[in-house]
Amino acid sequence: MPRYLVRFFNDYAAFRLPDLECSAHSFSIPLSHCGKLEDDEVFYFVDYPSEEDAKKAVSRSVLIQGIYEVWGSGSSAEECIDQTGKYCTENAQHVSSILHDSSSYCITVENYGCRWTKKQKIDLMKSFNTIPWKGRVNLETPDTDFFIFQDFRNSSIPGFKKEGNEQETLVLKQVYFTRKLGEGSRHLITDYDLKKRKYIGTTSMCATLSFLSANCALANRKSLIYDPFVGTGSLIVSIAHYGAHVIGSDLDIRVVRGKNFRQKGNIESETNIQSNFDDYGLTNKAGLELLRVDLSQSHVWKPQNKSHAPKPIFDAIVCDPPYGNREGPRKIGRNKPLAEDSLARVKENYIAGTVPYDVKEMYDDLLEFAARSIVTKGRIVMWFFVNNDEYCEEILPSHRCFKLLYNSIDPLTKKYHRRLLTFEKFCDYFEPPTASNKHDLSDVAESENKRIKQE
Repeated sequence: MPRYLVRFFNDYAAFRLPDLECSAHSFSIPLSHCGKLEDDEVFYFVDYPSEEDAKKAVSRSVLIQGIYEVWGSGSSAEECIDQTGKYCTENAQHVSSILHDSSSYCITVENYGCRWTKKQKIDLMKSFNTIPWKGRVNLETPDTDFFIFQDFRNSSIPGFKKEGNEQETLVLKQVYFTRKLGEGSRHLITDYDLKKRKYIGTTSMCATLSFLSANCALANRKSLIYDPFVGTGSLIVSIAHYGAHVIGSDLDIRVVRGKNFRQKGNIESETNIQSNFDDYGLTNKAGLELLRVDLSQSHVWKPQNKSHAPKPIFDAIVCDPPYGNREGPRKIGRNKPLAEDSLARVKENYIAGTVPYDVKEMYDDLLEFAARSIVTKGRIVMWFFVNNDEYCEEILPSHRCFKLLYNSIDPLTKKYHRRLLTFEKFCDYFEPPTASNKHDLSDVAESENKRIKQE
């Protein structure tokens, strides 16, 4: 497959790999990695089947600046110029289809890790005289955008040694001469900025992380996606952007209903999740259903008879569960039970009381519910709050029907961070093995899938 250069933005390094892979997966486009993607790397080579596939694959990403066809590269400008000249000679027909008398182009020099003056950049552009330049320069709407990337690194980083007592200096690691093919969807972060929404809360997820969550869930127009901790709906807004039908629920009915406020002219206006959908034009683009649900009551998905078991309906579950830092998890219950003859429950405006919900129990219930309600090959994408000193893989939620695909860290403070966990359901749901059944879980899953196929 042809090889292309991906240029990432400088933020959210831990999310680059999931964003890259899920963007391609959403369009069923295969890709092949060229080496390990390090956190300090913003340039990365990826193989795609074709130029069109490469452009399409990165179009959903909010972390990819662009994807480029490399004409030459080297550890110095001179080496890059030489390699570019060889490329133009060996691919003369391809180059002539891009650079011809009626074409237009623009050249941009972009440095990573170092600032250059305008004169330095112009001098570098002029030095690429091995390219058969034809056509005219157009800085506004060119037919082709050429980029010269220079990757500078500090001499103190591994792989670069200082001599004697020399002060730390910048070292040029690599130079690329490229043709831009396409770009990601970074504009979505601005379009869906929380500051532009009427209805937000203290725990509303920022647009960048919301779109990363939606991308990991492979949201599309054919998806039915559920958020059991919907809150102010920041996650489902991003999911709905891709056309998915969304269902959101929360235990706090006040959050689901929203609030009223008075505008000029003493006109009362309602702000809620629905109004956010209306403002973004998502109401007609994607369906929206809102419910009041207590996740701890998910036993409704546990039928007494297997033949009456409800079929999985969700393509994905995406959520940011309350973890207790700002708003602790709660479930329906009472510290003191109501008297049997109490009439409170039959009142029209009765709202059941709530009690604290153990975080581990909440995640266990969430995964069990997901295992029963998500289709096979579907995903659950959820946030997990962690104390830095206590983190180890053993504390991560797990379930016999799910495998962990991505574990991406988002630092919050020196003491805490949160992780975006992406699980895929790799088999149909099966009951946990009993004490008498000593088979490995993978064997149980395999036998359960065979049984279902035979039926």
